[in-house]
Amino acid sequence: MAIFQRTTIGSDWKEIAVISSLITMGQYEQLGVHYVMALRVGMTVEQIKGVLLHLVPCIGAPRVISAFNVLLDTLEEIREKSS
Repeated sequence: MAIFQRTTIGSDWKEIAVISSLITMGQYEQLGVHYVMALRVGMTVEQIKGVLLHLVPCIGAPRVISAFNVLLDTLEEIREKSS
């Protein structure tokens, strides 16, 4: 069974866990995909930003700033595709 098919936690929580883990590990290449998935499962941009801000004391501002820049790039790509 694939990890994302498990039903113990909701899809939004799964994406929060993955996004947080990727940022902590400095794996920014996959972040955009998971930001899109988080939005698809009902998270708002503000909620994603809140998660990022919550991570600052735990992992430091530099990683969160990098993750925030990926979020901005991802949102721009989404806007361009929907235009």
